[in-house]
Amino acid sequence: MLDWNVVEEFLDCRLKEPNIRIPRDIKKEALVEAFCQYVEDDYYEWLKDNFKSFFGVARLIGTG
Repeated sequence: MLDWNVVEEFLDCRLKEPNIRIPRDIKKEALVEAFCQYVEDDYYEWLKDNFKSFFGVARLIGTG
């Protein structure tokens, strides 16, 4: 879902500001992949919650 190249650029910029150093044994690709998975998982949960709120799913299925 996310553009990994954009995420890589974002991480490069954000990690430079506070001078955060990634251990040498962690490949940048692995860091980008892990960050993308984390964001996508969180985003999916956020979408589900907002879908329920927007459409009143609890009312529609009789549980609210």
